[in-house]
Amino acid sequence: MIRTFKNTEYVITNSKLDSMIIENTTRNSNNNGIVDFVDVRISYESNLEQAIELIKEIVGEHPLFYDTRTEEEKSNNIDKVTVRIRSLTENGISLRASVRTRTIDDSFITCSECRKLIKDKFDNNHIEITYNKVVVINQ
Repeated sequence: MIRTFKNTEYVITNSKLDSMIIENTTRNSNNNGIVDFVDVRISYESNLEQAIELIKEIVGEHPLFYDTRTEEEKSNNIDKVTVRIRSLTENGISLRASVRTRTIDDSFITCSECRKLIKDKFDNNHIEITYNKVVVINQ
């Protein structure tokens, strides 16, 4: 029996189990933690560099964030958090931050809390998170 993240159960017979690949999200033998992502889309008018720096700060300072950089990487000022431009869309610039935690449970909590903090910090710094808008013209 396998219990899922949503607390449902899979029952798998031994004959099927022999030919399957199983992912174990609770065991982390290589000590690199769990990686998840926070995606944010900002307007083209927003300050891109400021948005990236704010995301790095918010994610990197979260108490459950797991810093896996080596001492050499730290001394070479390698960023704790990576934020990349995922795409340039018709609705804005899509950014993705890598969020590393020790466990899958920490991952969900950390990403959720970081999204809220990003929203708040962006509001305070006039960085617009884009969304589809409908304009109705009544003639």
